[in-house]
Order: sequence, then structure tokens, then C-alpha cells
Amino acid sequence: MRSCSSSAPASGWSARTPSLAGLLLNQGRRSGSTGVSFEQQALALTWRHIVPELVKTGATARLRVLTGVGLGAARTELDQLLIRQPLRPGQPVEVLALVEVKRNPNDLAHGFRRRQENLAWFTGDERHYDPQEYRTRFFRSGHFDREAVHEQDGERFVFSRGSFRHFRREPGTGPFLRRLYFITREGTLSGLSGSALARIRHGVATEERWRLEDDDSLRELLRWCQSLAEPLETPDVLRLYCSVPGRARQVLVVRR
Repeated sequence: MRSCSSSAPASGWSARTPSLAGLLLNQGRRSGSTGVSFEQQALALTWRHIVPELVKTGATARLRVLTGVGLGAARTELDQLLIRQPLRPGQPVEVLALVEVKRNPNDLAHGFRRRQENLAWFTGDERHYDPQEYRTRFFRSGHFDREAVHEQDGERFVFSRGSFRHFRREPGTGPFLRRLYFITREGTLSGLSGSALARIRHGVATEERWRLEDDDSLRELLRWCQSLAEPLETPDVLRLYCSVPGRARQVLVVRR
């Protein structure tokens, strides 16, 4: 259930394989009839599509998918972590994948930028995060320099820096792509986040100085809209994943 092509950023994107079309159609019907949330769909898709990519068949006994993981740090509310429990209770877990879930595909870039920073923090890459922004009562130094615990469903899961050892940057000084997955819904890409688009809609509806019949006013409006774009937006993120063999499979798209 992956979709990524060079034309996607310009024209919107969707999952197009016949098997995926059937899967997503059926899933959409179940969602509509039973009230299953998008987050629940994403969790099921992680087990169905991401786990088999990373774990050998039959080796799932110690796997868990944790949700809403914060670990007592600032700026780290992780949607999903696929982890393997240790053989010895109380030892740190092994993180196999980080999954970011976004209803709006235009918000993928925001999630991507934040997870790049988070992964730098988790792996001790001090050049790519500001410890001042990660300082809490638990992490007084602003660095991930002690074990932390996440509790879920009555279980305790211990994390250390070594838990994130599988996450590495692409060759050179590239971003973290390996084992960083995204689940989103199909939709037209605008090159702006959902919040930026909301600002534009509000501005156009309420700002009296925009005169649609005046070219100068329209050019000013265009410049303002363009100023809201971040240096890295969703089309850029998709190009990154498409540019590395095999990485495009890490973007999962749910048909509406």
C-alpha cells in the first residue's frame, strides 16, 4: 500500500495497485460502518504491512506497537513505535520502526522535520538538536542520557539510547529515512501544511485589501502565500523517499 512517483507532488497522490485498491475499499467500508478511527486503521496497517517487512515470519512473539510515546522528554510525542521486548525483563527494548501517522498528507513534512530532530536526540547526534528545548525535570541536561520508561496496557517498556541503534542517516549527512515510516490518507498536495492553508483561507475570506480584479493585489497575495511555505514541504519529503531505492515503500497511503 505504497505510492510514490515523480509526478505525485504536482498532481496529488494515491495508492494505485489493484490489491491495494481492494484492501482500502474494504477497509473504508468497515471504517464507515463500525466507527473505526484512522489511528486504529493505521495501527492495523502497521501490523499488516510494516511488521512483515522488518521481522521474519514467526518471530513476532516479543513485538509490540506502542502509541503516544513521550518518554518524559519535550517535543517527543511519537505516534507509533514498533519495538521488540528484551529476553530479560527490565532491560531496554529494541526499536524496529518509528511510524508517523498524519490524516492530512500536507502535514507529512511537519512530522518529518520533527522526527528528524527527535531521532538526532534519541541517537545522541548533538549537532542536530538544541538541548535547551529538550530539558525537562527528568532530562535535566537536555540530552537523552538516561533510561526512560513508557507504560502501556499494564506493561513497562524501558528505553535507552541503544534502543534506537537501528536508526542511521543516509550516506553522508543525509536525513534519517531507514525505519522511519509514514501512514497518511490520499489527497492533493498543495506544498503547504494544513495550518498554512487554513491561514490562507482565513486571510482571503477576511482581509479586505485582497482585490481579485487587481493584478498587483494578486501578486501580493501570491507572495504572502509563498512566504508561508517551509524550506521542506511534503512534496520534498516524497522526493526524498522516492530518490533512495526501497524507501518509497515506507510511505503508506490510505484511500479515502
